[in-house]
Amino acid sequence: MNTNITEKGILLRASGLLLIFAVLVLDIVMMPGLFSCMMYADGRTGTNSPETSEKNKQNEMIGGISSENELHCGAMQPESFLDKLYFFGDSTTYGLMNYNVLNDGRHGQNYHTLKASQIWVPEGGTFYLGNILTARIALCDGRHLSLAEATANIRPEYLVITVGVNGLVSWQEESFKKYYCKMISLVCENSENTVIMLQSVYPVASNVTNNLKNFTNDKIDIINVWIKEIAEERGLTFINSNPSLKDENGYLKQEYQNGDGLHLNTEGFNAILEFIEKTVTGGEVK
Repeated sequence: MNTNITEKGILLRASGLLLIFAVLVLDIVMMPGLFSCMMYADGRTGTNSPETSEKNKQNEMIGGISSENELHCGAMQPESFLDKLYFFGDSTTYGLMNYNVLNDGRHGQNYHTLKASQIWVPEGGTFYLGNILTARIALCDGRHLSLAEATANIRPEYLVITVGVNGLVSWQEESFKKYYCKMISLVCENSENTVIMLQSVYPVASNVTNNLKNFTNDKIDIINVWIKEIAEERGLTFINSNPSLKDENGYLKQEYQNGDGLHLNTEGFNAILEFIEKTVTGGEVK
């Protein structure tokens, strides 16, 4: 009797050990598959190595963009050239948010929809080029960063810059180019692989409101010549969208303005995105 009990005990222990061994083997087999399903902030998949984990910790410490910050700033969509662009500017860029040119379910029949994370403007949309060192970009994840900090953290593949309308009346060529070039340098110094594209200032309509009467297309055309010269000097792409928005009399088309004669509406921004996609690819004018 004692012998049978002993044998049964040995068999039970052996079975238990086999079960533990099987579980360990299953864990080893399954773990690589689990790791391979992990997605990093830049969209890559693979194992989460100690080196990668350490880099992720460093990014979090300096306020680096995470996959959570990025993905929750707008719904995902199939990638096109426009999806790779970031837009930095003043109130004429801020309208990309105001007029629902966003991938947030409210866009209707837009030419293309953007994620909120692609639009970089100060809170309220007001930006003066002379304040380039102190201006804070209101990112969609709630952070307020300088242009240098934003480019260092996010490192956009392409950045479209559209500035110059604020201070339009008082700008002189030398001071304008000085601050504009400083703005470009801030991007280059903090994200050397970002492709910078300079866009022309948009025209104004014939019914521009009284408080904006000094914003004339003649002055805008001069500013745009300066921007084009800067692009040529720095070897950057110049996106001359201004003429595509004008009517036969040289004013902003009525169907493209929001009522004040200066800012674009949804149709105007759709025209801009269509122009960029059809005339620019890979950071170069077609």
